[in-house]
Amino acid sequence: MTTEPIPDTNQDRPRILGTAKVASSGLFPKYPPRECENLVRLAIEEVTGKPWHTFLMDPGICFESNQFSHFQSIIEQLQRQVPIQYILGKAWFGGLVFSVGPGVLIPRPETEELVEWSLEIIREKQDPYILDVCTGSGCIPLTLKNYRHDARVKGIEISSEALRFARLNGQNLSLEVEWMQSDLFEIPKDRFRDLDLITCNPPYIPESEKQEMTVQVVEHEPNMALFVPDPTPVLFYEALALRAMEWLKPDSSLLVEIHEGFALQVKMCFESAGMDRVEIRKDLQGKDRMVKGQRPSQPLG
Repeated sequence: MTTEPIPDTNQDRPRILGTAKVASSGLFPKYPPRECENLVRLAIEEVTGKPWHTFLMDPGICFESNQFSHFQSIIEQLQRQVPIQYILGKAWFGGLVFSVGPGVLIPRPETEELVEWSLEIIREKQDPYILDVCTGSGCIPLTLKNYRHDARVKGIEISSEALRFARLNGQNLSLEVEWMQSDLFEIPKDRFRDLDLITCNPPYIPESEKQEMTVQVVEHEPNMALFVPDPTPVLFYEALALRAMEWLKPDSSLLVEIHEGFALQVKMCFESAGMDRVEIRKDLQGKDRMVKGQRPSQPLG
């Protein structure tokens, strides 16, 4: 569908507010009504470089000559259900802007809650040593580094394309994180020592749930960062918990994001590996979303 311009009585250029209404209706029913409006507003702010309230205050503002074709291109991609973050090449997370594109998972709001809990955990630690596994765009380690400049932070990612974005984001944000490309299952047990915190947002959605998810996610985001085989949904957590017992300092924590349906299984994985003070925390939607475990204190003597 092509977005039809709304002619101005005095100019040939289309008015922004009128065009926005047409574009929003054109995106429905592929998106919920409120999301249609938000997507169009993001598109307009991107092509004009001005906040949305500017146009509400002056409904007569028109597109500049080169802006309307850019806007049409964004709307056409949205109609194909390409994620807006990939279209714009950026995503917002933890107060920062991250470069994203096909091949890297788009940061989610619920993962910001994992970062907030991480900051609670290391609040009293000086110069904390942090490892993020399945780092993707680098949103977790870079946001932690942004809030704790004294931290030594590392990020591990198996995907070379995702790691390219993580490195780019580190450069763009002027934040120093050490990057490593590796599969968790291939990292030697003695690769790390004396970590104060391990964070991880691994793939955790069972493949059987694909059919329930949107086209934007299933057809555009990297499936390897999202889905796990139905028979072994917590295999990754089992391996990570065992390594955390080797890599963490005593009384230091492993903190992971989880599928709401597997909270108790992940908790059992942590406890079976020898971790204690295992805790499940809900996200702002009331869903079981994070699990934390600690490496016990070393026995005296």
